[in-house]
Amino acid sequence: LDSLLMDAYYNRNNRKKSFANWYKRMLYKSISSPIPYAYRGKKVLDIGCGNGLFLYNLKQAGNFDVYGVEMSDYAVQQARTKLHLTNVKHGTLEENEFPDNFFEVITMNHVVEHLPDPKWTIKEINRILKPDGLLVITTPNTDSLFLKMFKSDWFALETPRHLSMFSKKSLAKLVSGNVNLKLKKVRYNISNYILARSIIYRFKIKNKFLSNILMKTKVFFTPFQYLLPRKKRDLITAYFLKK
Repeated sequence: LDSLLMDAYYNRNNRKKSFANWYKRMLYKSISSPIPYAYRGKKVLDIGCGNGLFLYNLKQAGNFDVYGVEMSDYAVQQARTKLHLTNVKHGTLEENEFPDNFFEVITMNHVVEHLPDPKWTIKEINRILKPDGLLVITTPNTDSLFLKMFKSDWFALETPRHLSMFSKKSLAKLVSGNVNLKLKKVRYNISNYILARSIIYRFKIKNKFLSNILMKTKVFFTPFQYLLPRKKRDLITAYFLKK
């Protein structure tokens, strides 16, 4: 579904004035946080790209020039051999030493909260991002209503894997503190996965059958989640522009 909606959003042939194409583009924008269409075809780096599926879909849908860095050697091999993404590199961002002003877009999807020194990574991003380039960060939102409800059972805490957690304010302070990256906008998204896992944690559901049923039917939480105050949803995606 994600690749289909992404194709409707980026593919020029699918941007014809029809209700079906318009609806798919609006649906993609409502459930995701896309790289703006204006950056279509640009050079993109995804930090922590996993098996490269996101990059593959970007390349297919919008003709992006895609690069990735990933700590898992297995995931890198999957990206290179199965998806033929030759520009996916193993290791950290700093270890790969990209040239100055090299990328138009850099993305971090559920990565910044894992970094031992996020300030250092942001400085490196600032160095390799072109002027007027875009940094897109998605991370759990510590202003979430469900954090207040579930407290230590809120799944997005993921202790001890998550080393830092952010609100809009603290993320903007981290990124814009010492570099030329300025916050342009923030999107707030729901996560049925986080909610379902939080319920399992809170009520200590150990029965595998019950927990599997809850995870498989988590999509039914969607209407309820969209009733939440927008800024109190579980995820934030922040867009920073380099000046």
